[in-house]
Amino acid sequence: MQHPLSDTISTNEEAFILRALESGLRVDGRRLLEARPLRVEFGAGSGACEVRLGQTSVLATATAELVEPYPDRAAEGLLQFFVEFSPMASPVFEPGRPSEPAVELMRLLERTIRKSQAIDLEALCVVASKRVWSVRCDITVTDHRGNLTDAAVLAALAALRHLRLPGVAVSGNGDDAEVEVLSAECAEPQPLVFHHTPVAASLAFFRGAEGGAPLVLLDPSDREELVMLGSLVVVLNQHDELCALHKPGGLPLAPAQLLECVREAAAAVQPMREALETALALHHQQLQARAAALAKTGRVPTQREPPGDAAVSVSVPAALEGAPPPLAAAAAAAAVVQPLTSAASLPKPRLDGAKLGLDGKALHATAAAPAAAAAAAAAAAATAAEAAPSGAAFLGGESAWDEAVPTTAGPAPGASAAAPAPAAAAAAAGAVDSDDEEETVTLGSTLEAPRVGTTRAAAPAASGGAGGAPKSGGKNKKRRVG
Repeated sequence: MQHPLSDTISTNEEAFILRALESGLRVDGRRLLEARPLRVEFGAGSGACEVRLGQTSVLATATAELVEPYPDRAAEGLLQFFVEFSPMASPVFEPGRPSEPAVELMRLLERTIRKSQAIDLEALCVVASKRVWSVRCDITVTDHRGNLTDAAVLAALAALRHLRLPGVAVSGNGDDAEVEVLSAECAEPQPLVFHHTPVAASLAFFRGAEGGAPLVLLDPSDREELVMLGSLVVVLNQHDELCALHKPGGLPLAPAQLLECVREAAAAVQPMREALETALALHHQQLQARAAALAKTGRVPTQREPPGDAAVSVSVPAALEGAPPPLAAAAAAAAVVQPLTSAASLPKPRLDGAKLGLDGKALHATAAAPAAAAAAAAAAAATAAEAAPSGAAFLGGESAWDEAVPTTAGPAPGASAAAPAPAAAAAAAGAVDSDDEEETVTLGSTLEAPRVGTTRAAAPAASGGAGGAPKSGGKNKKRRVG
């Protein structure tokens, strides 16, 4: 697209650019038919896309709403394009009504996408003569560094491909038909129906040396647009079909030169189309991974993605070489959260009737635990106390030897520090009362199991000492071990 102010370049700079082009070089180091790096990035919401062609940045947003159709096209939806040149994009852009270059770009977008029937407008009809979808695509130029046409066409195309229409429910017939828009939880949003994917390539012409053939450049920069004598926009789809041809005056071209320019444009649009398809595929994979993660929690993904790393982007070199995109979110999109399974995370049940927490520590057992299981636990603790080294206590289950914890009932007065194994087993086994009250049996000061008080003999010691004899007598009588 021609720069709106063509007298903002000095004569020396113009001569320098022309002399470099005659030598087959460009000011930014590119070859004559070499495009700038392309980056396609999708936003958090549906239908939001940003395209960066070198330093040129264009933002496109596609939205849809239900409206009444035109009387002469009762079964077709609406598709409209609006272009805005932001004042921060270039000093020559002013706020207010759209400028002439903006109107020219707007008409080119309509010819490229709508008039080429890239989108099926009949698929936008919900109820004939009653309700159809009206799709609006707003293109905002945020940074102008040349070749706004290619960036705007690709941004509008990416936003429309990224747009999702919500599901609808129709009740009634004819004039009494009512249309209700459904949420994402009730119906899955659907994309637009595309027949083909048109992509534009812009060529700039410069006068050749001594009246020879004009020099042809691909993807001109803003400084080269100030010097060029003409431009040509070629729009081709994936089938190499010519969708639009735009030449806003300037240097004339012979038919043979025009055919050569179309062939060069066909080779240039292929990398841009591959970059777009790669970005859409990566975004689709990210949505599938997020939906799979949410399905395990019972939730349904919404149309709006979380901010931050949700954006998916891809550049042209990555798409051509097959390398992953330069964004950590693409790698995070393929990661799926592993579910928490009880078999892999929770501890195994104990055999003594006690319950275990998530940290493996023993909790209080229920009063309904069998007496035989409690007796087996006491016997196991007594046996472990004999084999335990000094200063250690066995916690039971699958745990290892841990440091001994001071118990509530300390050793009897006058007892030696190194008590015999039978006495230690009896102290670990505790005492059993004969009254009908609930008491606690302590096993190594880590397992407390409330039990119904019944007269029962404690676990016998291995050596048959007096420490393992059952109690008899008063309520709080205890046998002194010494």
